[in-house]
Amino acid sequence: MNDYEGQEVLDEVNAMSGMNRRRFERVPVNLPGRYMLEDGTEYPCECIDISVSGVRLQAAIAGPWGSRVVVYIDGIGRLEGYIVRRAIGWFALEVHNTARKGERVQERIAWLLEAANVERRGPSRKFVRRDVALETPDGSRRAAQLTDITREGAALLTEGDYEVGQRLRLDNRDAQVVRSFPGGVALQFDYEPRRARA
Repeated sequence: MNDYEGQEVLDEVNAMSGMNRRRFERVPVNLPGRYMLEDGTEYPCECIDISVSGVRLQAAIAGPWGSRVVVYIDGIGRLEGYIVRRAIGWFALEVHNTARKGERVQERIAWLLEAANVERRGPSRKFVRRDVALETPDGSRRAAQLTDITREGAALLTEGDYEVGQRLRLDNRDAQVVRSFPGGVALQFDYEPRRARA
């Protein structure tokens, strides 16, 4: 292999490495959950970062390296994987999802990644976790979990089936759905002009 061919291979490897970094980009979160080790014991945990390929859990007890773990994460659901890293107070899983269960989980993870990217672009966005109710124009209400909010809009996890453009009300603020996916919605608040001071 000559120097030119070697450089081509190196460039290709670097390009693939960049693609993998984007694919497996991790987003910091603070989501409560529970996990079960191979011996059947269960413990509480907190998911502190997540990607499409793995999660890192803050937890007091970890199984041996390579052992199987089942974890239920609030707002994400059930994940199954194997311990690939561990240290005092936390361990990381490489996640393996079935095709049927994985699609919905991937949607929610992708939404978290998108929300994190928006947060980096706009410092006004705040990540929160609060139980709320979404109200439709006919007065019906459905439980939801607020996950982040700005002056312009909010994102929520909910089992409700909402369509883009649908009118909703959140915390006495009128809004419309601008994005809908299995397990969640993104809202844009109506513009409220500032009142002039007397």
